[in-house]
Amino acid sequence: MDSLQINTGVIKIPITRDDEAVGDFIFNPNDSVTRERFFLLFKNLDEKKIELEHKDQEIRRDKTLSKTEMIEKLNHLDIESANMIREQIDLLFGENTSQKVFGDYRVLRVPKGVRTPFEQFIYSVLPYFNAATKSKIEKYTNKRPKRVKK
Repeated sequence: MDSLQINTGVIKIPITRDDEAVGDFIFNPNDSVTRERFFLLFKNLDEKKIELEHKDQEIRRDKTLSKTEMIEKLNHLDIESANMIREQIDLLFGENTSQKVFGDYRVLRVPKGVRTPFEQFIYSVLPYFNAATKSKIEKYTNKRPKRVKK
C-alpha cells in the first residue's frame, strides 16, 4: 500500500542547555498562524522588558523599603515576569516547551551585553520565521504564476 507523504515545513532543532543535550524543539515557521503569533510574542516580550525595567526602577526608588524588602520585591518581579514569558512560549509552541528548553530556570537578570535564556531562544528561532516570511512575500510579489498547459 502506498503512503501519503506530506511535508508541512516542520523544523526540528536539538536543544543543548548548559552543554547538555535535553531534547528537540519542534515547530513550523511556515504555518501562518504560528508565524503571526511568534511575531506578536516577540513584540509582547519587548513591551514586557520595558515594563519590567520601569517596575524595577520604581522598586529601587522606593525609599520606604529596606534592602531586604527591595531584593524580595525585585525577585518576585523577576519570577512573575519569567512565568508570564514561559506561559506565552507554551501557548505558542505547546505545553511544556518552556520546561524542555529552559528547565527550571527563570533567569531575567544577566550582565550587560548578555542575552537572557528567553532572548537566546527567541533570537535562535527568529531567523526561521524571517526566512519563512520572506519566502511568502517573494512568492506573492516577485514571481509570476506558472501557467498550466492544457
